[in-house]
Amino acid sequence: MTWPTVEDGTLRPFPSADESFVDPRFAERVLAPLVVVDLAAIDPEWDGWLPIVAPYEPAEGYVGERTTGVHSYFARTNWLGFELTPDGRLDFKGDWSFFEHYAHPSRSLAAHYEDQLAGFTQTRALAREHGALIHLQDLEYYPLEQLLTRPQDWLVDVADPQPYGANWQHPRLFDLGGVEHGEEYGLSGVGGTDVHPLMPNGDRFHFVASVVGAHYLPRGADELLVFFEPTSRTVLVTFDYD
Repeated sequence: MTWPTVEDGTLRPFPSADESFVDPRFAERVLAPLVVVDLAAIDPEWDGWLPIVAPYEPAEGYVGERTTGVHSYFARTNWLGFELTPDGRLDFKGDWSFFEHYAHPSRSLAAHYEDQLAGFTQTRALAREHGALIHLQDLEYYPLEQLLTRPQDWLVDVADPQPYGANWQHPRLFDLGGVEHGEEYGLSGVGGTDVHPLMPNGDRFHFVASVVGAHYLPRGADELLVFFEPTSRTVLVTFDYD
Protein backbone atom coordinates (compact mmCIF):
# COMPACT_ATOMS: atom_id res chain seq x y z
CA MET A 1 0.00 0.00 0.00
CA THR A 2 1.16 3.51 -0.84
CA TRP A 3 -0.51 6.76 0.10
CA PRO A 4 -2.12 8.20 -3.06
CA THR A 5 -0.73 11.65 -3.84
CA VAL A 6 -1.07 14.29 -6.52
CA GLU A 7 2.70 14.30 -6.93
CA ASP A 8 2.99 10.64 -7.97
CA GLY A 9 -0.14 10.74 -10.13
CA THR A 10 -2.20 8.34 -8.00
CA LEU A 11 -4.66 11.02 -6.84
CA ARG A 12 -6.47 13.63 -8.92
CA PRO A 13 -8.50 16.36 -7.20
CA PHE A 14 -11.95 17.42 -8.31
CA PRO A 15 -12.78 15.19 -11.28
CA SER A 16 -15.74 16.23 -13.41
CA ALA A 17 -19.22 14.79 -12.99
CA ASP A 18 -18.95 13.11 -16.40
CA GLU A 19 -15.75 11.38 -15.28
CA SER A 20 -17.24 10.34 -11.93
CA PHE A 21 -20.80 9.14 -12.57
CA VAL A 22 -22.64 6.79 -14.89
CA ASP A 23 -25.64 9.15 -14.70
CA PRO A 24 -24.18 12.63 -14.18
CA ARG A 25 -27.50 14.33 -14.99
CA PHE A 26 -28.99 13.12 -11.71
CA ALA A 27 -25.81 12.55 -9.70
CA GLU A 28 -24.22 15.99 -9.98
CA ARG A 29 -27.29 17.62 -8.44
CA VAL A 30 -26.83 15.71 -5.18
CA LEU A 31 -23.22 14.48 -5.13
CA ALA A 32 -19.93 16.39 -5.26
CA PRO A 33 -16.87 14.65 -6.78
CA LEU A 34 -13.96 15.37 -4.42
CA VAL A 35 -10.97 13.33 -5.59
CA VAL A 36 -10.29 10.20 -7.63
CA VAL A 37 -7.69 7.67 -6.42
CA ASP A 38 -5.77 4.89 -8.14
CA LEU A 39 -6.94 1.66 -6.49
CA ALA A 40 -3.63 -0.06 -7.26
CA ALA A 41 -1.95 2.37 -4.87
CA ILE A 42 -4.18 1.04 -2.09
CA ASP A 43 -3.87 -2.64 -3.04
CA PRO A 44 -1.72 -3.89 -5.95
CA GLU A 45 -4.33 -6.56 -6.70
CA TRP A 46 -6.96 -3.91 -7.44
CA ASP A 47 -7.19 -1.92 -10.63
CA GLY A 48 -8.88 1.19 -11.92
CA TRP A 49 -9.74 4.57 -10.50
CA LEU A 50 -12.23 5.24 -7.71
CA PRO A 51 -13.96 8.62 -7.35
CA ILE A 52 -14.58 9.73 -3.76
CA VAL A 53 -17.82 11.70 -3.67
CA ALA A 54 -19.80 13.52 -0.99
CA PRO A 55 -23.53 14.24 -0.82
CA TYR A 56 -24.66 17.83 -0.40
CA GLU A 57 -27.19 16.49 2.11
CA PRO A 58 -28.05 16.30 4.95
CA ALA A 59 -29.18 19.73 6.02
CA GLU A 60 -29.59 18.12 9.44
CA GLY A 61 -29.44 14.58 10.80
CA TYR A 62 -28.15 11.85 8.48
CA VAL A 63 -28.37 11.46 4.73
CA GLY A 64 -31.29 9.17 3.87
CA GLU A 65 -32.83 9.48 7.32
CA ARG A 66 -36.10 10.91 5.97
CA THR A 67 -36.49 8.75 2.87
CA THR A 68 -36.73 5.30 4.43
CA GLY A 69 -39.48 4.26 2.01
CA VAL A 70 -36.94 3.83 -0.80
CA HIS A 71 -34.10 2.33 1.22
CA SER A 72 -32.26 -0.71 -0.10
CA TYR A 73 -29.36 -2.79 1.16
CA PHE A 74 -26.89 -0.35 -0.37
CA ALA A 75 -28.78 2.92 0.19
CA ARG A 76 -29.88 3.49 3.77
CA THR A 77 -29.45 5.95 6.63
CA ASN A 78 -25.84 7.22 6.66
CA TRP A 79 -24.75 4.79 3.91
CA LEU A 80 -24.51 5.14 0.12
CA GLY A 81 -23.63 2.31 -2.25
CA PHE A 82 -22.31 2.38 -5.82
CA GLU A 83 -21.07 -0.01 -8.46
CA LEU A 84 -17.68 0.98 -9.82
CA THR A 85 -17.59 0.50 -13.58
CA PRO A 86 -14.44 -0.65 -15.43
CA ASP A 87 -13.92 2.91 -16.70
CA GLY A 88 -13.93 4.31 -13.14
CA ARG A 89 -17.41 5.78 -12.82
CA LEU A 90 -19.93 5.31 -10.02
CA ASP A 91 -23.40 3.87 -10.62
CA PHE A 92 -25.67 4.61 -7.63
CA LYS A 93 -27.20 1.40 -6.25
CA GLY A 94 -30.39 3.07 -5.07
CA ASP A 95 -33.34 5.19 -6.12
CA TRP A 96 -32.54 8.86 -6.67
CA SER A 97 -35.48 9.73 -4.42
CA PHE A 98 -33.25 8.50 -1.60
CA PHE A 99 -32.07 12.12 -1.62
CA GLU A 100 -34.45 14.72 -0.19
CA HIS A 101 -33.55 16.99 -3.09
CA TYR A 102 -35.63 14.67 -5.28
CA ALA A 103 -38.08 13.29 -2.71
CA HIS A 104 -38.98 16.30 -0.54
CA PRO A 105 -37.79 19.57 -2.10
CA SER A 106 -38.29 22.67 0.01
CA ARG A 107 -37.07 26.26 0.24
CA SER A 108 -34.90 25.52 3.26
CA LEU A 109 -33.33 22.51 1.55
CA ALA A 110 -32.76 24.55 -1.62
CA ALA A 111 -30.96 27.19 0.47
CA HIS A 112 -28.79 24.47 2.02
CA TYR A 113 -27.90 23.15 -1.43
CA GLU A 114 -27.10 26.63 -2.65
CA ASP A 115 -24.68 27.20 0.23
CA GLN A 116 -23.06 23.79 -0.20
CA LEU A 117 -22.62 24.20 -3.95
CA ALA A 118 -21.24 27.73 -3.60
CA GLY A 119 -18.67 26.58 -1.05
CA PHE A 120 -17.70 23.52 -3.07
CA THR A 121 -17.32 25.61 -6.22
CA GLN A 122 -15.06 28.10 -4.43
CA THR A 123 -12.94 25.36 -2.86
CA ARG A 124 -12.55 23.64 -6.24
CA ALA A 125 -11.59 26.91 -7.93
CA LEU A 126 -8.91 27.62 -5.32
CA ALA A 127 -7.54 24.10 -5.70
CA ARG A 128 -7.39 24.34 -9.47
CA GLU A 129 -5.65 27.72 -9.29
CA HIS A 130 -3.18 26.95 -6.51
CA GLY A 131 -2.94 23.16 -6.44
CA ALA A 132 -3.92 23.03 -2.78
CA LEU A 133 -6.93 22.21 -0.62
CA ILE A 134 -7.97 25.24 1.43
CA HIS A 135 -10.61 25.09 4.16
CA LEU A 136 -12.86 28.05 3.41
CA GLN A 137 -13.57 28.69 7.08
CA ASP A 138 -9.86 29.32 7.62
CA LEU A 139 -10.03 32.22 5.17
CA GLU A 140 -12.07 34.09 7.77
CA TYR A 141 -9.01 34.17 10.04
CA TYR A 142 -5.88 33.84 7.90
CA PRO A 143 -4.71 35.27 4.56
CA LEU A 144 -4.70 32.91 1.60
CA GLU A 145 -0.93 33.23 1.20
CA GLN A 146 -0.43 31.83 4.69
CA LEU A 147 -2.90 28.98 4.19
CA LEU A 148 -1.16 27.95 0.97
CA THR A 149 1.96 27.18 3.03
CA ARG A 150 0.01 24.62 5.10
CA PRO A 151 -2.87 23.30 2.98
CA GLN A 152 -5.27 20.59 4.13
CA ASP A 153 -4.59 16.95 3.26
CA TRP A 154 -6.61 15.53 0.38
CA LEU A 155 -6.96 12.28 2.37
CA VAL A 156 -6.77 11.74 6.13
CA ASP A 157 -6.55 7.94 6.36
CA VAL A 158 -5.79 5.15 3.91
CA ALA A 159 -6.27 1.34 3.83
CA ASP A 160 -7.29 -1.30 6.38
CA PRO A 161 -7.70 -1.49 9.29
CA GLN A 162 -9.91 1.35 10.46
CA PRO A 163 -9.31 3.02 13.85
CA TYR A 164 -11.28 1.86 16.87
CA GLY A 165 -14.43 3.53 18.16
CA ALA A 166 -15.81 5.68 15.34
CA ASN A 167 -19.49 6.64 15.41
CA TRP A 168 -20.23 5.13 11.99
CA GLN A 169 -19.53 1.68 13.46
CA HIS A 170 -23.14 1.11 14.50
CA PRO A 171 -24.59 -2.31 13.60
CA ARG A 172 -28.15 -0.99 13.54
CA LEU A 173 -27.29 1.05 10.45
CA PHE A 174 -25.41 -1.57 8.41
CA ASP A 175 -24.30 -5.21 8.57
CA LEU A 176 -20.79 -5.09 10.03
CA GLY A 177 -18.00 -7.54 10.73
CA GLY A 178 -15.29 -7.12 13.35
CA VAL A 179 -17.55 -5.38 15.87
CA GLU A 180 -16.56 -5.97 19.48
CA HIS A 181 -18.84 -6.25 22.52
CA GLY A 182 -21.54 -8.23 20.69
CA GLU A 183 -25.03 -6.94 21.40
CA GLU A 184 -24.00 -3.83 23.34
CA TYR A 185 -25.28 -1.31 20.82
CA GLY A 186 -24.65 1.87 22.80
CA LEU A 187 -21.90 3.91 21.17
CA SER A 188 -19.60 3.24 24.13
CA GLY A 189 -19.97 -0.48 23.45
CA VAL A 190 -19.41 -0.53 19.69
CA GLY A 191 -16.08 -0.66 17.94
CA GLY A 192 -13.09 -2.78 17.09
CA THR A 193 -9.75 -2.54 15.34
CA ASP A 194 -11.04 -4.00 12.08
CA VAL A 195 -14.71 -3.07 11.72
CA HIS A 196 -15.90 -3.48 8.13
CA PRO A 197 -19.21 -3.56 6.22
CA LEU A 198 -20.43 -6.84 4.77
CA MET A 199 -22.03 -7.76 1.46
CA PRO A 200 -25.40 -9.58 1.64
CA ASN A 201 -23.50 -12.87 1.11
CA GLY A 202 -21.07 -12.08 3.93
CA ASP A 203 -18.09 -10.97 1.82
CA ARG A 204 -16.20 -8.17 3.51
CA PHE A 205 -15.57 -4.66 2.31
CA HIS A 206 -12.09 -3.18 2.62
CA PHE A 207 -11.42 0.35 3.80
CA VAL A 208 -9.97 2.48 1.00
CA ALA A 209 -9.59 6.00 2.34
CA SER A 210 -11.28 8.83 4.19
CA VAL A 211 -11.47 12.59 3.83
CA VAL A 212 -12.56 15.45 6.04
CA GLY A 213 -15.83 16.36 4.37
CA ALA A 214 -15.86 19.82 5.92
CA HIS A 215 -12.65 20.70 4.05
CA TYR A 216 -14.53 20.29 0.76
CA LEU A 217 -18.08 21.36 1.66
CA PRO A 218 -19.19 24.06 4.13
CA ARG A 219 -21.34 21.51 5.99
CA GLY A 220 -19.53 18.30 5.18
CA ALA A 221 -19.08 15.37 7.56
CA ASP A 222 -16.22 15.34 10.03
CA GLU A 223 -15.01 12.24 8.21
CA LEU A 224 -16.26 10.58 5.03
CA LEU A 225 -15.14 6.95 4.75
CA VAL A 226 -14.98 4.84 1.58
CA PHE A 227 -15.03 1.02 1.41
CA PHE A 228 -14.58 -1.34 -1.55
CA GLU A 229 -15.54 -4.96 -2.27
CA PRO A 230 -13.33 -5.95 -5.20
CA THR A 231 -15.18 -8.99 -6.56
CA SER A 232 -18.46 -7.14 -7.16
CA ARG A 233 -16.67 -3.77 -7.43
CA THR A 234 -19.15 -2.33 -4.95
CA VAL A 235 -18.29 0.94 -3.20
CA LEU A 236 -19.76 2.06 0.11
CA VAL A 237 -19.58 5.55 1.57
CA THR A 238 -20.45 6.39 5.17
CA PHE A 239 -20.02 9.38 7.45
CA ASP A 240 -18.67 10.03 10.93
CA TYR A 241 -19.66 13.02 13.04
CA ASP A 242 -18.01 14.20 16.25
